[in-house]
Amino acid sequence: ALSGSSAPSKKDPTLGYTDAVSKKNKKSPYKSLSAKDKKNNEASSKNCQVGAKEFVWGKNCHLPGDMDYTFSLTKPFGLDSSMNFLDLNAGLGGLVRLVNEKNSVWTLGLSTNEELALQGMERSNLAGKGKKAPVQFYDPESLELQERYYDGILMRDIMYQVKDKDRFFSNIAESLKHWGQLALTDFVISVPKQRSVIEKHWGQIEEKPAYFMTIEEYRKLLKKKKNSLELRIEEDITEMICVTAKEKLTKAHIAIKDNPPKSNALVKEILNEAKVWAHRFTLMEQGILRVYRFYLIRIAPEVASLNKK
Repeated sequence: ALSGSSAPSKKDPTLGYTDAVSKKNKKSPYKSLSAKDKKNNEASSKNCQVGAKEFVWGKNCHLPGDMDYTFSLTKPFGLDSSMNFLDLNAGLGGLVRLVNEKNSVWTLGLSTNEELALQGMERSNLAGKGKKAPVQFYDPESLELQERYYDGILMRDIMYQVKDKDRFFSNIAESLKHWGQLALTDFVISVPKQRSVIEKHWGQIEEKPAYFMTIEEYRKLLKKKKNSLELRIEEDITEMICVTAKEKLTKAHIAIKDNPPKSNALVKEILNEAKVWAHRFTLMEQGILRVYRFYLIRIAPEVASLNKK
């Protein structure tokens, strides 16, 4: 694990992070794909998963909301060239490249999807941003971030995938500099009695298992004194996410009908993405699952001590 409070050289934003999975990877995420790897990827189902996500959500996107929306989540950070930014659900790395381009910020994108991370790193290399906006695969359960390293962190729809939330979130809080900022969105369960049933069914449909929290549990975690975070914004964005996602999926359905992709494997993955979100829509429309946006600031020690009095 990387530790200590002194700020490392900004020549490599990955100095602020390490995790056990990346250490074990034989392929360096910094290296461009070989011609053989590219050919194999084009024929793989994983590559079709990436293509399906972009077909539905747009270029460099893997979640509802275009790049303008995702970038807007980082605007309160006031990022500039002296700062470090971390995206903990980077997907294909579109945001870290955009943040670097617009704010000259040293960025790092981490993705829990290995194929998205691999292709994201390839795109950063091709854009000449392999060092300033790298994308890497990681396991949230073994993530270790350096203390007081990042000025801004974005975490979209990742916490529900993490089992040991207290360890994970404390590590994130500690990695923020004093007055560093954290923006996150996540799924929150509204009917605790159905949690086990929903999580079991979720695991049968989704790529990764879920470990949902209620909004009360979320607030308790975010406000833990040891994390020295101040919650500034809590907003239910369920309706906005539903509207945005349905619009994108409707356009994708029309596009498949009018001009179907030549690859049957790609069509299959697009339909699977639609199936995943149809399941999510059902839970959200029934009021069982909600989507929240939170915005927090890490308070400096002298202020935190005054708040405790």
